[in-house]
Amino acid sequence: MENDTRFKILKVLVNAKKPLSLSAIAKKMRLVPQKVAYHLGFLEEDGLIIKDGYQYFCQPLLIDEELREFCAEKLSEIIEAFSLLDSQVVVANGQNPENVIVNILHALVQLELPSGS
Repeated sequence: MENDTRFKILKVLVNAKKPLSLSAIAKKMRLVPQKVAYHLGFLEEDGLIIKDGYQYFCQPLLIDEELREFCAEKLSEIIEAFSLLDSQVVVANGQNPENVIVNILHALVQLELPSGS
């Protein structure tokens, strides 16, 4: 996810495990509702959250504990593999190495998706 605020909004919705209104999300994050609304649009467009009337909730898969545990296990294996390939990850001046790895993982997922997706 390209924006830290969006990730934090998504995390609020995942942790809530129930739909929240724009004002409830803004209150939990201590942000003005306009800023939250701006980012909610991107999250909705990306399919990470769903809007139902005035309520927002995350994709149900994101709160599935078994799936999250499975993903955490596999991601740990992938991160360990990246540490073995550390010398092959090129980071330019000013780039955050963790962000580069996240972007590489995102690109790998996109490359491996079936072409019809």
